[in-house]
Parts: sequence; C-alpha cells; structure tokens
Amino acid sequence: MKQFPAALMLVFIVGFIGTPPEAIGQSANTAEDACKKALRADKWLEQYKNQTLCYQAVLEGSSYARKMLHRSSFLVEPVLRLYLDVAIAASMPDLDLGSTERKRLQRQQTRFWKKSKNADLDLLFLEDNSGFPYRLSKVTQKQKIAEVIVHFQKGLNTDTQSTPPSATAGRYLLSRPNRTWLIDDFEPVDMKLEINQIGIWLSDYVNYARSAYGNDIDPNFIALASEAGLSHFWLSGEPGQDADFLRRNHGRGWGGVPPAIPSPSADTDPGVLIDIGFFKDRSGASGSSLEDDPNERARYQVVRRNGRWFIASFEEIDAAEPDTDQQTAEDSQSKLDPDKFISDTLLYIESLVSCAPNTYTYTHPMIPGFTGKNIIKGSDQGKCLIQIHMPGDMIMECAASERHVELLRNQTALMLKELQETGVYEFSIEIDLGSGVSSSELSNLMGKECQW
Repeated sequence: MKQFPAALMLVFIVGFIGTPPEAIGQSANTAEDACKKALRADKWLEQYKNQTLCYQAVLEGSSYARKMLHRSSFLVEPVLRLYLDVAIAASMPDLDLGSTERKRLQRQQTRFWKKSKNADLDLLFLEDNSGFPYRLSKVTQKQKIAEVIVHFQKGLNTDTQSTPPSATAGRYLLSRPNRTWLIDDFEPVDMKLEINQIGIWLSDYVNYARSAYGNDIDPNFIALASEAGLSHFWLSGEPGQDADFLRRNHGRGWGGVPPAIPSPSADTDPGVLIDIGFFKDRSGASGSSLEDDPNERARYQVVRRNGRWFIASFEEIDAAEPDTDQQTAEDSQSKLDPDKFISDTLLYIESLVSCAPNTYTYTHPMIPGFTGKNIIKGSDQGKCLIQIHMPGDMIMECAASERHVELLRNQTALMLKELQETGVYEFSIEIDLGSGVSSSELSNLMGKECQW
C-alpha cells in the first residue's frame, strides 16, 4: 500500500482486531522477541515498521506487545480495537476457554480502564453482541479526551421474537493521562444510520470482507475478520457474491463513487446503488496509481430493513458498457486529479513558508467521500498557526515553529518530486500509526506544538 507524508495530513484511521489470544507458542515467542527488539530502539513505537512488528506479535497472542501498543498510541481508535480484541473474547460465554485463559484475558481488559472496578460496565453489552462484526462509527478526539461509538452489525437472521431487542451500539469515553488512553465510562446507546452514512458503512464492509477473504495484514484493513461474520451484512444471510471480485484485488487501493439514491429512503426498493472501483496496479500502470481501473468496478445494492442496512445484491460492471445510470453522479463528484493536486499543493507550500493565510483542500485518496482541509491562519509571536481537519471530526491546532514548518515543507516537496518524476504515488516516507507523522523529530514537534 502507498505511504503518504505527514505534511498533507492524510491520516488513516486504523486499527486491528485480533482473534482470541492463545497460549504463546514458538512463532508467538519469535514475534514477541522482534517486538521487544524494536522497542529497545524505538521506545514509543514511532516508526511504522516497529509498530507492524508489535501488531504481528499481538495477533500471535502476545499480551506484552498489546500493552506496548496501548501505551504508545497517539490516536484513540487503535487503542479501542486493541481493547475490544480481548474484551469481546472474555465476554463470550460460548467460547471454549479454561478458567486460567479467561482470567488472563480479563486482566488484559482491566488494564484499559482508569478504574479497575468499572471494567465490567460493558460486559452485558458485549455478551449480547459477541460474534457480530463491528465498526467504530464515530471517533471524536480532542486534546486528551475522546468519545468512540462502537456499532455492531447484527444480521436479520439473528433476530428473535421471544427476547426484546438489545442495543447494538455502545459509547466509550476515554482520557489520556500520562500519554496512555484509558476508558472512563461506557453506556449502550440507540443508533440509527442515516442515508448519508451508507458510503462509510459500505467502506467498512469492504475492508472487513477483504480481510476475511485473505488480504495480508495491513493497517488500512481490519486484520483478522471472519468469513462467518460476513453473513450479517447480507439481506439473505448468504455472502460470497463479491468474493471473487475482492480476492483478485488483494492489496490494491480502492475508491468508491458516492451513492445514487433513486428513492427517498433506503427502505424503498431498489434502495441505494453504490459503485466502487479499484485503482490500477502500480507495477503495470503508466499513469498515476490512483487512476481507476475500468476492468475492476462493481455495484452494490444496499437496503434498510428493521432500521438496519444490508446488501441486497452485487454485480460487476462491464468496462465495455457505459454506466449511464451513474454518469451524472460521477461527473458531479470530486476525483483526484494529479495535476491539480500538485498545483494546489505547491501553492500551499509557498503559503506555508511565508505563513500567509491560506485554505488548502484535497480529495483524500484512500477514504472515499472525505475531503481534507488545512487552514493557515497567519503568524503569532513567531509561530505559524495551522488548523488541520481530519477524518473522525478531528481538528488539530498547531502553533508551528520555523523548524516544524521546514520539516512539513521538505517532506511535502519530496513527495511532489517523486510524483512529478515517476507519475505514481510511491514514497519512501512512512507514517507512524500512533502519531500520524513520519519522523521522530517531526513527531516530537507536533507533540509539543499541536493540540486536539
């Protein structure tokens, strides 16, 4: 996958869901040793490659690696995914765990709470929803406090007449004392998904499904999804119509076309039609790797039943046939234009160097429907005031020093040089999951000079 420089703040909201941790075996010991070695050189796991090593150890069952990732994460979303990994497993009454293993999971779960006595506040909620896929539907992070709403995807075939419906969404409140996110409180909440959220919902499904069908572990995907969990997304309860399409596009970037809505409600057939497409393979593309591949496009039909959304049908779109039904919608949408992207970014760099007031917007190449925005407000006492809007309704306010601005400018210029010379988005710069930035020096400056 492509790596993007911190200068453009193309921040990925990422995380991993692991399987119930098993006893540490030989492979797990090897993975944990690699994580420990990485930590000796990178105490706060600021380098992407070191975080990847520790995530692999978590998936092998290492509680130590989980603790280190929890401690070092700057963003709240991966912390909650690490938590849910063990909390869901510990709450599943049907999971075949011995008392020793269950207690080990419960101890790991408790470490995520500010007060250990509150560690079972979400127990009944997780028991009711264990076994269902979930998504983090809302993530709000401001300075040292955060709110995360977790929504579980419950299939129609799981409804029963004999029991009252239980909440499928839960609200977690967290704070970050001493650089570590801890859970303060939890409550089940009622949640209705509006039509304008369907594109995000389908994006979550595609990421889940690609992982379930065998994608390699990657920070842009849920790590270990289950094929059994896919049935909850489909109206018929029988997944697999899109399996071949998703499997043959492993590892490729993708972007969705926002939905065309032929009816005022997803409850009315034919519901909502959403087209998605995969980008051309970098190794074979003559132009930008963010260019759509006309041979890898498909359409989902999404409907709403009992207040929840489901996929009613799927079909691949023949590249030889014009997509007349979606043409108007496509023409009106903002797509990534490499030439415009370069031009706009160069203007932003010039404004950044002089700290001249400027508003820079860009189409996010990896999050369909999201438009990033950086606002330069001017200088104050020798500092450049920059406001950065990111996914999850997060806004970061920076009072950047001259060195801070220099690093942002240099890394952005490096990216543009690579793009202009090669025509593709390939970077040697890596983004750190915890901090969202690409060098320890820049990470330290952002920690000192930026607030959420």
